[in-house]
Amino acid sequence: MNEPMRRAILVRVNVAKQDDGVYVATSDELPEIVLAHNSLDFIRDEIPGVIRDIVLARYGFEPLVMEIDSPESRNLAIPHWAAIPPSAVENARR
Repeated sequence: MNEPMRRAILVRVNVAKQDDGVYVATSDELPEIVLAHNSLDFIRDEIPGVIRDIVLARYGFEPLVMEIDSPESRNLAIPHWAAIPPSAVENARR
């Protein structure tokens, strides 16, 4: 397991459509993300759970995964996401 995650991380998801019509989603922030499907909607629906699973495996806790609403991400096929550690959520409530 890597060092503890203390702050939220921004997860940008890149999507490329291959010649055979399959979409492939990857991320520089979480290189473990490699999701391929012929439906962009399927990928969009699966990404939050994939982020959650990767952070759980990497850091040992389940983050709050939220879509980021920004001018940049509104124009993307797949929005940007934030993975927020529970400790950050707790601190924000204080």
